[in-house]
Amino acid sequence: MGNPKKRKDGRYCRTVTIGIKNGKYVRKNIYGATLKELDKNYREFMNLFDKGVILDNKNITTYELASQWYESRKSRTLAAETKHRYETKFRHLKETQIAEMKVTDVKPFNIEKILADFIDSGREATAEVMRVFLKNIFDYAIEQDLVLKNPCINIKVSHRAKEKRALNEIEKRKIERAILSPRDMAFLSVFRYTGARRGEILALSKSDFNLSEGYVRINKTVVDNNGHAFVEDRTKTPAGDRIMPILAPLREPLEEYLNSLNDDYLFFNKAGKPMSNQSFYNYFRKIKKVVGLPDDVTAHTFRHNFISECYQAGVDVKKLQQWVGHADIRTTLNTYTHLEKGYVQDGEEMNEYYGYVVKMSSNSKSRNSKTAESGVK
Repeated sequence: MGNPKKRKDGRYCRTVTIGIKNGKYVRKNIYGATLKELDKNYREFMNLFDKGVILDNKNITTYELASQWYESRKSRTLAAETKHRYETKFRHLKETQIAEMKVTDVKPFNIEKILADFIDSGREATAEVMRVFLKNIFDYAIEQDLVLKNPCINIKVSHRAKEKRALNEIEKRKIERAILSPRDMAFLSVFRYTGARRGEILALSKSDFNLSEGYVRINKTVVDNNGHAFVEDRTKTPAGDRIMPILAPLREPLEEYLNSLNDDYLFFNKAGKPMSNQSFYNYFRKIKKVVGLPDDVTAHTFRHNFISECYQAGVDVKKLQQWVGHADIRTTLNTYTHLEKGYVQDGEEMNEYYGYVVKMSSNSKSRNSKTAESGVK
């Protein structure tokens, strides 16, 4: 490797010999805005080179560049669930006309065309994900001195986000009156009265529940990797590792189900394995059909409903942030706040909201007694 040289444009450059072709040395220029950045780019390059990734950058395709960017900048630090999302992005990229195009040949109209195709097929959210993905890839292309300008600049996706909704009163009454198995009722009740994410609920085990103290620990999630689901011993974000109270309307269906359960995990499939995405959708659809819930009721509907009811009950936003595992539950809330264990476990406001009175003993809460006709006011 040659000594760094400062170019007229202010960047530093080092030349690396990467092989011999037709009796001549093949060299690659490494660039950086500073000597520190140059050294970082050199180490990334050599890491890829040692793995055999690269390297005819003059003819590199968009897909090859994306793979190079992912390997050098992303792959070593990502959780399994995030890696799965990148696998999906690469599959989408492979569908497009630019995947096999030279990076140097891609123009803004090519980007606009593939994003329009996603939008026209009803995949607006995918279009926005791919816009950001491609912008990162072409920013990397600029760093590698392959292109001078990012073709994604000034391109926007008009994305209409789906409106989140809570359960309406009719849907709540249908759930309360439904005749379900202990498993199915516990399933819906955990969704409704914890506000936890789907993957977090599917990963729950008996040992996560402390019935005597009245709380549940949420610290893992189920991840689906191309139809193969597994439990990952961490949540979506650090804030997701949390405890929350077992609220009064959850206790009865939960205890009934736990007492009937021979296995450790609550909602594994018949084969004793975590539910894949498809298995969950099939199971959830079956329960919704029995209860009479419409198709637009999703797992996230229950999460949004829980948050809405907490607001209606006057739960402090900091406490709610902890309960649902948000790093930032509102745009005005900047930091994740750790709460005292007892404070987090205390669900007095919500039990009152649902129409329950909690009798306290010297050591722990006694069984909750219902004082209203319905669990929801």
